[in-house]
Amino acid sequence: MGGIGATVRSRREQAGLTQADLAGKAGVKQSYLSRLESGLRDSRPSAVVLGRIARALGITVDELLLEAGARPSQNRTEELRLKRLERAFVSLPVDRQVELLAIAETLAKLPGSTLAPRIIGADQGQHEEPEQHGP
Repeated sequence: MGGIGATVRSRREQAGLTQADLAGKAGVKQSYLSRLESGLRDSRPSAVVLGRIARALGITVDELLLEAGARPSQNRTEELRLKRLERAFVSLPVDRQVELLAIAETLAKLPGSTLAPRIIGADQGQHEEPEQHGP
């Protein structure tokens, strides 16, 4: 991707928003947003403005920076993936959540699985000790 401006433009277009729409939601002038999307140097957003734009797009600043080409650490990348997964999961109806948890628990019990106990039941203390093989 071509930086913050190109990422903002891409996300805005994906959301079906005009520049005026996004500018209004983010509390910035449309002319500023236009300059930002065009990559003009005088439109470098402050952290506060970047946060308002990201929120108006329905994403985090970290997601915006990641898409724009910032290279967070591997741990940070994993954290962002888990945040996106969590947002998607909690938006599902409860019956679908239950189904997915049952599938994940089944997968976690398979030999060689890397899911347990890292993710499954991590907050509820439902860890199962791995089976000991050998002497």
